[in-house]
Amino acid sequence: MDTGYPNAGDWEYEEFKGEFSALVLNHMTNILSSQEWESLRSLSCGIPVVDEPVQPGATRAEVLADSLCEVYVDPAEILTARYKDLAVKIGAIDGGPVFYVETQGYYFWGRNGGCLDVMITWPAYPPKWFEDQLEVYTPSTSLSYQDEITPDIESTVPSEYQGHCKLFLNDRSSAVFPSFDEAESAAYAAVSPTVGGYSNVRIEASTDAITHASAIDWLMD
Repeated sequence: MDTGYPNAGDWEYEEFKGEFSALVLNHMTNILSSQEWESLRSLSCGIPVVDEPVQPGATRAEVLADSLCEVYVDPAEILTARYKDLAVKIGAIDGGPVFYVETQGYYFWGRNGGCLDVMITWPAYPPKWFEDQLEVYTPSTSLSYQDEITPDIESTVPSEYQGHCKLFLNDRSSAVFPSFDEAESAAYAAVSPTVGGYSNVRIEASTDAITHASAIDWLMD
């Protein structure tokens, strides 16, 4: 099965694995209720992420070690309307929030098109993963139906530009980000039919004050 997960040696976020793991294990051990843990582990026989033996009795540390992955999904794509309501911040790494999606057993942190994640339901997907139509994108992903119905993003920002960028949404609202990458990430979430649903999105260079430090901040606003 092609899951979109790179080999461990190819991880872009290798330096953050330890910090992420510590935050997740602390939440699993000291904050997450035993009832929620046991309920989620009972779902480990669901739709598999990878072809691995199911171990319903695995410890928290074992589940963390087995399921810790880097995946080609932008954090903004994870925070769909349903996941946004369930996502709670449990810490921060390198200025970015670490989230736990309640009732789904899903932890994640990342930026710019990729993230580290952990699934309590491992080796199965979280229960609402496919209900949210969340795709795991790889560099070779071809155009899909969702690509065909997603509006284009207009940008007037020069390729060499380094500075604030303003995102206009249907010409009725806007948000200012510290960089083009963050504005672009928010823009893709904005035009996604399952996230923002906007039909007219434009990015421009701006000297206005920053309103959102990241795309995730904008999604959680």
